[in-house]
Amino acid sequence: MSLEPEINHWGTNPEDPIDAELAALESSLDTLLTRDPAYWRTGQKKDRLKRLEIIQAKQAALKLRVLAVSGDIAEETGAKDVSGWMWTELLVDKKVGRAEVKLATGVARYELVAAGLAEGVVSPDKARVIVKAGGVRWSV
Repeated sequence: MSLEPEINHWGTNPEDPIDAELAALESSLDTLLTRDPAYWRTGQKKDRLKRLEIIQAKQAALKLRVLAVSGDIAEETGAKDVSGWMWTELLVDKKVGRAEVKLATGVARYELVAAGLAEGVVSPDKARVIVKAGGVRWSV
């Protein structure tokens, strides 16, 4: 079984599975944004807010995983680092971009923090505090 996406007989990839999954997420969000939460029952709002927090942590985990290995973007574009590229291309504030790259690097060093983000049980803010404090240590 190959990890590479299938190549058609023209030598191109007809659909990158990552791009397809991101498009599905974008489409789902677009659909959800058409719903009016004013008509949801209180219990639904509570449940959906909890679920959105988990989704947000998982999205952050994915973004941080990508940022942690994106030094090649800076090399290719001539930016000082990936946060410089984020500033020019994504209009992300320099300070915010640097903080995200620093967090991405820190989370990449601590498997438990990365796993907590990916499971949606650790928020990006909590991850930042844990990484700044030097990670998670278990005592027996």
